[in-house]
Amino acid sequence: MTPIQSAWLGMRLRFLWLKHTYPYRWAHRPLCSRFRRDILKVGPIHLCRSCLCVYAGLLVSGAALACFPMIRNSAIPLLLCLGVPTLILSAPLLYAKFSRHVRDVLRFSTGCCIPLCICTGLTGHVAASALCAVILFLFWRIYFTLRRNRKAAACTGCVEIGEPGICSGCSRQADGIRAYETEATALLLSARGVPVPIPATKKYGCRNPGNLATPAALRDLSEHRVPSLPPFLPDE
Repeated sequence: MTPIQSAWLGMRLRFLWLKHTYPYRWAHRPLCSRFRRDILKVGPIHLCRSCLCVYAGLLVSGAALACFPMIRNSAIPLLLCLGVPTLILSAPLLYAKFSRHVRDVLRFSTGCCIPLCICTGLTGHVAASALCAVILFLFWRIYFTLRRNRKAAACTGCVEIGEPGICSGCSRQADGIRAYETEATALLLSARGVPVPIPATKKYGCRNPGNLATPAALRDLSEHRVPSLPPFLPDE
């Protein structure tokens, strides 16, 4: 396989992955009623509510700083007024007690602080900008560490725990991955010149070659690694 063919195959695999995972790729959580308030649905696409608020804050703050010199000149006071309360109230023990709307405000404020921090450095206050960046970095490292235990217990008490099969919150994701494995396996096998479907699959009770697909098997068939399933509960 030539480098161009290899690159084209890799692009097709990535397109297949996106084709079958885009409805929940940016949800960052299971799609069950337990996490419904943390997800916004736009058509068939499920989106993480916290991430949307952060990006909204980034856009609004960045646009305001670009359009209004008065705001650029007040970047440091604004950063202090927004950043300090946001850092304190975003501590996991406090954040978990707030309503969803308060969390939205905190995430929006977090997004606003990032352009303000950058603007502080661009306006000549490099030391202040660097200090803010270090504080934000340390805070989020501590935040991720403290939140790890909460993430591990996110599904505690769910009535579906212990039941056979895949839970309702992850069933759509599993269906998408199976569909991807089927198409990706067929694509990889055809690229190697192996006939599809493989007659021997019926011997093992499989209806299609995709049921035999595993990351290890696919790596043996192609130079490209199959993308892995994104985590449902990433650190925010």
